[in-house]
Amino acid sequence: MRKIRSKDELAMKLIVHIVLLALVVMTLLPMALTIVVSLTDQSSIAANGYSLFPEKWSLDAYKYLLDSPNQLLRGYKNSIIITAFGTVFDVIFIILMAYPLSRPDFAYKKFFSVFVFMPMLFGGGAVASYLMIVKYLGWKNSFLAVTVPGFCASFEIFMMRVLFQDIPMSLQEAAKIDGASDGKTLVSIVLPLSKPAIATITLRNVLSYWNNTSGPQLYLTDYKKHPITLLLNNIVKIVEEMKQALLDPSMAGGNIIKAEDIPSDTITYALMVVATVPLLLVFTRLQKYFAKGMTAGGVKG
Repeated sequence: MRKIRSKDELAMKLIVHIVLLALVVMTLLPMALTIVVSLTDQSSIAANGYSLFPEKWSLDAYKYLLDSPNQLLRGYKNSIIITAFGTVFDVIFIILMAYPLSRPDFAYKKFFSVFVFMPMLFGGGAVASYLMIVKYLGWKNSFLAVTVPGFCASFEIFMMRVLFQDIPMSLQEAAKIDGASDGKTLVSIVLPLSKPAIATITLRNVLSYWNNTSGPQLYLTDYKKHPITLLLNNIVKIVEEMKQALLDPSMAGGNIIKAEDIPSDTITYALMVVATVPLLLVFTRLQKYFAKGMTAGGVKG
């Protein structure tokens, strides 16, 4: 009986490992293809299509991007400013909102819960948001227009509140008996025990602000304030226009160029790599906390 059970367990483990391996391959294959295509010669793609093993390698796409390093660095700087400012203040406000809502002794808990979670059901719409930000607040061409509207998302407050509730109330009550204020309890007790929750919210905000293109397209008409994602989208459009017109718009003389000399396909994938590398660095730092935070929230909910 034990041998049969051992064989069944071995077979089940084998099936699980095969399924997990297949999922890993499915996840990594698009990433590998993106990197390989970005390093493939444009003529090789035109002749043979996309392949993980191209006939000819080339750095033309990255050289094309580095022709204007100042523009690329400015895009990175704008993205870092938007992401850092939005993430830091958003996480702070979420903590300050979620902590009292997680306390069972908060007198106005029901009222503020309804107030906070109502936007999950109803939204003002894009037109109302645009009028409020541009006409009444005057944030046109300001980083505030692409950061402040994302503060205190209801779902993130809900997630943080649930994760705060995992902390035993006995610890907070003991700190209160010792004379600690609510602020002192939050800083000394709650936050050190909430690293997975904070990392989860932080990573979500970093991804959201970094990949946001709709907000900058609406509110940042000054190209000097464009983040890297919007800048890369503009480069793709310019490359396509160059390929169609067979003209280089960046040169006043309008020099004729060959369509096959423009790495239109490879540059698109190179832009993906350039825009994704910073996110990979952040994700690798916060991955373990992110997994714990998502698991805790799912169990508690």
